[in-house]
Amino acid sequence: MKPSTLSLKLVLQTLAIIVCYFLAARLGLLLALDNSNVSPVWPPSGLAFALILVLGYRAWPGIWIGAFIANLAVFTLNQAASPTVNIYMSLSIATGNTLEAVAGAYLFHRFINMELMFEKYQNIFWFLGIAFVAAFISACTGINTLLAGNVINWNESVDVGYTWLLGDVAGIVIISPLILAWSVARREHKEPAFSYRIEFLVNVVLLSALAYFILLSPSETDELADIKTYMLLPFLLWGAFRLHQRELVVLLTIVSILAVLGTIQGKGPFMEQTLNESLLELQ
Repeated sequence: MKPSTLSLKLVLQTLAIIVCYFLAARLGLLLALDNSNVSPVWPPSGLAFALILVLGYRAWPGIWIGAFIANLAVFTLNQAASPTVNIYMSLSIATGNTLEAVAGAYLFHRFINMELMFEKYQNIFWFLGIAFVAAFISACTGINTLLAGNVINWNESVDVGYTWLLGDVAGIVIISPLILAWSVARREHKEPAFSYRIEFLVNVVLLSALAYFILLSPSETDELADIKTYMLLPFLLWGAFRLHQRELVVLLTIVSILAVLGTIQGKGPFMEQTLNESLLELQ
């Protein structure tokens, strides 16, 4: 492939990453705390993490630019500070978001085999640990930036930082496995049988309906509330024993998204006194 063709491909790829990151950020901001860009679920963290793993470290400029535009748009809309301060804060937070993805991808390559990433339970624990370490980088950068810009005070920093950390971890845990599992499966070029597709579809429909009933129903305080959650396990075990990795990840993603939406809306079995406590109970 000619150098000019490679350059054009890289530019188009970078533009696509910028757009995808920005759209994912807008989705995450729908769940953000009032007048801030701190969300209890931050999909761009999982998207960026997966993109670095799938496309390589060359994806970082698109992530950085997308994060800068997304943060600047929020700060400007909320009039968080002067235009100059908003730009500096956006540059700093975008750097933290990018370092999160790059550091997470480096640790992933260091400790986990990409082809067998979720085949061994040890890799699951490594993945969760890496998600927390990577998210901690972004959260620390973000909180110090907001403090320096006088957007928050020290009394608010703990709650905001806690929400930022959990939001990034949730984004990585929910979004990244979905992209990674389908990326690996695509390289294998295996077409599933028709009966397998029907079985997967039936599982998705039944699990989605039951999860919606359990996780987005009004919060209950009786003992049955916790028991209802375990009604989802037979369908997940069905997927674990009968389905391939990519289809199982789809099932887990559906449950995770519905659980997060229900908890944020004050519904489901994970409700506590505050949103942060509820999200911790959920995780």
